[in-house]
Amino acid sequence: MFFWCCTLRSVQQARRHPRAALEVTILHLALLPLERRSVYRLAASWGLAITHLGLLGRETRSIGPAKG
Repeated sequence: MFFWCCTLRSVQQARRHPRAALEVTILHLALLPLERRSVYRLAASWGLAITHLGLLGRETRSIGPAKG
């Protein structure tokens, strides 16, 4: 039940931040040719990034540099 709730929350966050979700996906696809050791590590990195889009906040639309 916990993982189901986490998955639903991550989907909601991806819908709230579609540009950031697209940027994370494009970035990881661009890194794919460079990953020589393990594609699974890159997939895990994408999974962690895509499930933490809620940390961007409400105002942020992109994964660009942090604003201070």
